[in-house]
Amino acid sequence: MSSVSVRSEPDVSEPVTSRPTWRDWIRVNQTTFGVFVVAALVYVVTLAVVPGFISLNHFFYTLQLAGFLGIVATGEAIVILTSGIDLSVASVITAVAVVVSTLFAETSLPTGVALAIGLGLGAGIGLVNGIGVTWFKIPPLVMTLASGSVVGGIDLVETQGSPNSGTSATLDAISNHNLGEGLTGTVIIWLVVIGFALWLLMGTRMGRYIYAIGTNVRAAQLSGVPLRRVTVLAYVISGITAGITGCLLLGYTGISFLTMGDPYLLPAIAAVVLGGTSILGGKGGAVGTALGAFLLTAIESLLTVERVSQASREMLEGAILLVVVVLYNYRSVFSSRRR
Repeated sequence: MSSVSVRSEPDVSEPVTSRPTWRDWIRVNQTTFGVFVVAALVYVVTLAVVPGFISLNHFFYTLQLAGFLGIVATGEAIVILTSGIDLSVASVITAVAVVVSTLFAETSLPTGVALAIGLGLGAGIGLVNGIGVTWFKIPPLVMTLASGSVVGGIDLVETQGSPNSGTSATLDAISNHNLGEGLTGTVIIWLVVIGFALWLLMGTRMGRYIYAIGTNVRAAQLSGVPLRRVTVLAYVISGITAGITGCLLLGYTGISFLTMGDPYLLPAIAAVVLGGTSILGGKGGAVGTALGAFLLTAIESLLTVERVSQASREMLEGAILLVVVVLYNYRSVFSSRRR
């Protein structure tokens, strides 16, 4: 019997699907393990061809750089699981960094208050995106591209194209200082974000609703899923994770600037796709996204130390993403034919 039924009065108190088991997770996320193997091989190759990089310190340095990408990619993954997409994350990263740095430079607010204001801004932009997608039926691609452009314009007005050096010792310590065993605050925050995403997607009714919407929005609606609430929440989470990345980047670099978030837009989507999340929604998760972020960072590190030009790096990364998407699609078609 199908787990989706049509009711005259939807009852949202009942889950749409049964709680997934870890065996189900392993079966569905076989691609994640493949990404883990590839990421490990890429890192081993990096250590082999780059003299002096065989060290635990370099591993944790790579992990820290992957953390910036991994945090924003986690929020992006939650949106993509609902069959949406968030193209405003780059502008949100920059906007939050600019606002927080301005608060540090021009006010005497405590670090926690300034960071809370910055994350509130990220959540607010996500809320606007979610409302536009759900209430006004604007396609996610158009809505988030438009909001990102508006926020980017505001960033330009605020910065006048010049860097802002406002930061705090606390934020610098969180982003840069070693907290023991080679771990920095960025990596620990990334792990917390991954843990939250795992809890949300695997252990809550809201997570099951997210997968249900991405799998079949019409069936989810007929089953009583609160589409608007869940979708808006997904975009709010994406805005918050982008805001966290903006704060951490501000602490890491010590300055905010107009193009701060640009390097994270397409790589965030690429990390989600490389991690095995379907761009059409309904399949994937946080662990694969984290591995995808680490894989991209390891590749970027290898290409950088080998002095490959920026143009060549972008072409190679695009080609890798294209090949992975083709392979995923081929696998999906092959599996459907076998059934």
